[in-house]
Amino acid sequence: MTTCNARARSRMAAVLLAGAVMAGACTSDQPGAPLFREGPFTITGLPGDSVLLLGSTTQLHAVAPDGADDVKEVDVAWSTSDREVATITDGGLLRGVGLGTADVIATSDEGVVAHAISVRFGIRLPGRDDDDEDAVTTSLLGGAVRIRVPPGAVAEDAVLHMRPATEVAGSPLLVEGTAFEFGPAGLRIESPLTLWLAYPNTVATGDRPRLRIHRFDGDGWREVPGGGVEMNEGRARADLDRLGTFAVLRRAPPVALSMAGGNGQEAPTGSAVPIAPSVVLRNASQQPVADIAVRFEVTGGGGSIEGGDTGLSDADGVATLPGAWRLGQAMGANSLRAVAVGFDLASVTFVATAIDPPPEIRLSVPEVNFDTFVDGDAPDPRFVNITNAGGQQLVGLSLGPIQYSTVPGWLSVSLSQAVAPATLTLSVASTGVPPGSHEAFVPVRSSAPGVKPETLHVQLGMHVATVSRLEITRQLDGAVSGHVATTQPMVELQASSGSIVRSADGFVTASLADGDGTLRGTTSVPAQDGVATFTDLRVDGGGGHRLRFSYEGIHRNGAEFDVEQLLAQLVIQRQPGGAEEDEQFDDQPVILLIDEAGLLVRESGREVTVSVAAGDGALRGSLTRTADQGVVRFNNLRIAGAIGFHRLRFATSNPDVSVLSVPFLVWPD
Repeated sequence: MTTCNARARSRMAAVLLAGAVMAGACTSDQPGAPLFREGPFTITGLPGDSVLLLGSTTQLHAVAPDGADDVKEVDVAWSTSDREVATITDGGLLRGVGLGTADVIATSDEGVVAHAISVRFGIRLPGRDDDDEDAVTTSLLGGAVRIRVPPGAVAEDAVLHMRPATEVAGSPLLVEGTAFEFGPAGLRIESPLTLWLAYPNTVATGDRPRLRIHRFDGDGWREVPGGGVEMNEGRARADLDRLGTFAVLRRAPPVALSMAGGNGQEAPTGSAVPIAPSVVLRNASQQPVADIAVRFEVTGGGGSIEGGDTGLSDADGVATLPGAWRLGQAMGANSLRAVAVGFDLASVTFVATAIDPPPEIRLSVPEVNFDTFVDGDAPDPRFVNITNAGGQQLVGLSLGPIQYSTVPGWLSVSLSQAVAPATLTLSVASTGVPPGSHEAFVPVRSSAPGVKPETLHVQLGMHVATVSRLEITRQLDGAVSGHVATTQPMVELQASSGSIVRSADGFVTASLADGDGTLRGTTSVPAQDGVATFTDLRVDGGGGHRLRFSYEGIHRNGAEFDVEQLLAQLVIQRQPGGAEEDEQFDDQPVILLIDEAGLLVRESGREVTVSVAAGDGALRGSLTRTADQGVVRFNNLRIAGAIGFHRLRFATSNPDVSVLSVPFLVWPD
């Protein structure tokens, strides 16, 4: 019995020593997987990935085997190869004091063991150093580097770090002093991190619009897609979906400007060509060059550019005339030149031919609609321009007899040829027209030979201003528990004819007609011009739901929609405890699956897996359990093969969410 108790005490001492070493390793804020040098003893407590954050500490130990199952601590002399990078006390407390690399050296009578570490800046994560649930921005090196980490972008137990890149591939386009390495490499990123890198004032003003953040991919620098430059702030910006070495590089300048499209067109005199002229810019490697300004200017034919004359090249290097190239009034050749602004490149000239316009009447709109109420105010007049196909004034215009589908004389029409172009003015002659839909057809003629007449179609919707029904013109959609729905509903107050009662006022109220969730947001909104538009409705809870809209005793149910529950966190309702070695825990853990609204995720089929996060024992029992209405209950877990303190990790996949239990003690049987 005495021998057995001594062995148990020896095993307990080994467990407690390992626990102390593990606790020291965790001071680097990342669970370590120590890397060892061969030697008579081993250094434990080294930080994960051999990266120590600047200003942080970790407790090191030198240990050697002591029998088959035990270890003993070795008395060593501690030192570092560079005290300006890292210092270590006689007791083995390692501290990062400056950026760089250094060897940690342990010396004993039996020999020397060394391990290389890198001291780097640490990058804050949301919710780690404070209660902030929003994105966290870290500013380093006096603002030379800024990085924004949104919630949930990386795993909770991750440690992000950064250092200036000392060895990077050279490039004549690289802006000196802007290369930095971010780690750990291979870390999974769920949502993009935003990186800003400042560039020095020595960068020429003309080069600054073409600065972009690039990533080194082993064989060269590649531009990070979707980035940009904030010239007012003096920095470049990009969204990162992985870590590595990043720097600011100048985009390769264009060396050639060539025609892309829009040459050789025909259009009637005085009208615009149908296809906007465009050019393409390429660099010396024949790659397209984006964000280069190209100015277009008329050089012949007497035409003009209506609208913008300067276009910016897109990701394909194509710059298009933003305005319209309107040809001159004389038939014949017209020309347009494109020039790359700020670059000494050969210009490109486009040619178009102005032809005689066909003799036909063109109305600026083919149809005019009026909408009003009985005994209400008359709607505003409408105006229709009349030209030929080339947009020019026509002579000898007149109106034919107006044809009415119902009530004659409800439309008043006048023709003015004293303005260019000629204009028709239309108005409702009387609001006493009976409720309903009314039509009028107005023929427009010209005395010029060969000109075909044209007919204008005019409609009047006359209705009584009484709301008799609700029409849901936009249904709620994109509902996620805890989030405002991406598509908000819109409800029209309509008369029995289907016309909107624009004079109606009051509030439209939304409520839940079906579903177990909770409707939140502004549920009563005022009608504006007969339309109620909701802006911030959300439903907390999962499954099928349906909204009901109400206005002064009138109700209308919306379409059924599903509310998605996104798993946001795992909560340990009951911690593991009461653990005797190789015996089932007295307190079996209970895990809650919580969505972003703080509610149970009741979707069936979700599984939670448990594993050992800290401690040397083997976890036995049913390690994967399926949630029932958002609750997972483990019932037969036990620890075999080790005593001492342990810690469990509970995790799900798709999405990857995990939570650590509090430490609990496993005692001998």
